[in-house]
Amino acid sequence: MSPLIGVILLLACSDILLAQPSGKYCGTASTLFGDATIDVTITSPTTFDISATFVPAGGTAASGTATGVRFTFKPSTGDITVTDTDKLQDLINKIGAPISAADLASLKYQGKNIIVVNLGNFVLKPC
Repeated sequence: MSPLIGVILLLACSDILLAQPSGKYCGTASTLFGDATIDVTITSPTTFDISATFVPAGGTAASGTATGVRFTFKPSTGDITVTDTDKLQDLINKIGAPISAADLASLKYQGKNIIVVNLGNFVLKPC
């Protein structure tokens, strides 16, 4: 293999490994318990803001926001681990959703989407 091809392959692989979530991601879900809308905006390589609305079945909508939620990102696997679960739990309590912060703390970045692993691979897509 020529040195030029080796350099091109090395650069391509480093771009893939350094890919990191950025921008805004949105998702909606409808369950027996109610309907949810979640918007996540990556604000830095280690923080995001999250807005959520939950409408319980037969109930009234409740909305809330958490800002500056800290996370770690492992580029080699795409794993995102939320380290600021207290902020998530406060948001969940505010909107009355029947989940815990632990349900939202394990995420995976796959190409262009963020997957909420502990919620049946719920997908947040770029928006």
